[in-house]
Amino acid sequence: MTARGGAFGGSALNPWGSVSSSFGQYSLSNTVQNIQAAEDYAVEVGWRNGTISDADYIAMLTAARDRTTVGTRDRTAAEDRLGDAVYTIGRDHIVARANAAPSNGEKVPILEELIAYDQHKLDAGTGPDSNIQQTELVNRISETQASIRSAEYADIVQRVNEGSATTQDLIDYATRAVVSSTGGPDEQDWRNTLSDLTTRRQDEITNEKFQD
Repeated sequence: MTARGGAFGGSALNPWGSVSSSFGQYSLSNTVQNIQAAEDYAVEVGWRNGTISDADYIAMLTAARDRTTVGTRDRTAAEDRLGDAVYTIGRDHIVARANAAPSNGEKVPILEELIAYDQHKLDAGTGPDSNIQQTELVNRISETQASIRSAEYADIVQRVNEGSATTQDLIDYATRAVVSSTGGPDEQDWRNTLSDLTTRRQDEITNEKFQD
């Protein structure tokens, strides 16, 4: 297993919970809570380090949620933590599949699946940090869209090298990419690419005239 990044940079479990350290308030109930919190924290750390499985981590978070009372802040916080973990693990699995795709043609549908997955989370948009999460999700979607454009372009480049596509095909794609990337992280890259391709095509036309 590999170490995980966790969900949305949210707060990790505190090994001591919120139990007071005052010896005057120490009780069996507090002892049980402290032990459980420490055990949960150990699972959290183990999962982040890659020594605890996703299933065991989700099971811990589910049990932690079930120990809270419905309608309380603790229940809301536990549900948010569980939901973020489920989302993060699911997303990591899609990203791993995309990275393992043997070709750009096979990668693009997986990246489109990733966009749909993030869009679903964005549409849900609940939780105390929903505004921060929504901004992060919008950025993730934009970055994945940029990855799709890059993969599609790379596929055309490969076909150009094989002789089954031309510089004009690259220009046509780059022209569309300039439009679709507007406001995205790769917009300027596509503008630069289109400019370079246009110059390249002009040089090709000039050379063709001399050859004639």
